Parts: sequence; C-alpha cells; structure tokens
Amino acid sequence: MAIIEKISRRCLLTLSNGSKIQATITIPKPTKPIFPEKMERQFIESFNESQPLLVNKVVKCHIMRN
Repeated sequence: MAIIEKISRRCLLTLSNGSKIQATITIPKPTKPIFPEKMERQFIESFNESQPLLVNKVVKCHIMRN
C-alpha cells in the first residue's frame, strides 16, 4: 500500500457571482514539477466536476506560494 504525501496551500477562490473566498486546500504532492497555473486549472476542473449541483461555480483560483 502506497502512502500519498499531501500538501496544504492557501488559495483565493473566485466564484461565478463575483464573491471571493479564502480557503485552505489539501492536494497530493506532485511527483514532477508543475507550474502553479496548471495546478490551479486542474483544481478548478476537478472541483467543479465534483460539485455538479453547486449554484456558483469556481471560475478562478489563485494558490498562494507560502
């Protein structure tokens, strides 16, 4: 059984109605280097797919560096 390392990052989520939410996300640690923009796009896609009945979709995500 493999144990997957996870990292926690603070991020700023922008919803489709214009509201902004500061949140802490926990994501699997990447096995190879990944640009933050690509990580943000993947998070937005997976979050919106996992919440199909969500009224306000996530349109933008900014992951803080530290």
